[in-house]
Amino acid sequence: MNSTLTKKELAIKCITTINKEAKFENHLGVEIIDIDEGYAKLTMKVQDFMLNGHGACQGGATFAFADTAFAYACNGRNVPTVGYSCDITYIKPAFMNDILTATGREVDLTKRNGIYNIEVRNQKNDLIALFIGKSRAVNGTILNEEEL
Repeated sequence: MNSTLTKKELAIKCITTINKEAKFENHLGVEIIDIDEGYAKLTMKVQDFMLNGHGACQGGATFAFADTAFAYACNGRNVPTVGYSCDITYIKPAFMNDILTATGREVDLTKRNGIYNIEVRNQKNDLIALFIGKSRAVNGTILNEEEL
């Protein structure tokens, strides 16, 4: 690995690579605000197709958004990492045109297993949802030697 890359630079390269192939989250309009090792901050605007029958953002859209922050927070070390368990608590509803921010932070990383907390907030800084994800590193790398 190129020792001139900082941990943040490596995380940005890894997540940029993953994001290029992320068809679902890109369809949702998820935008990356900041990436670092064990950290991700994303935004997403609640759109018409995300609304449920009550006129609020469907829980699955909120979940997918939080799950994306989880994935990006745990894949910045050039080690492919997948979720194996998660839990979400919906605190408040989000509505059409709300701008949501998901901030994912690593709580613990022991060998191949990680725990991450993700907060989803709206533009008023109201807490919309809390997501806890557990990850497991798998074999391989995200970037090849030429990309480092």
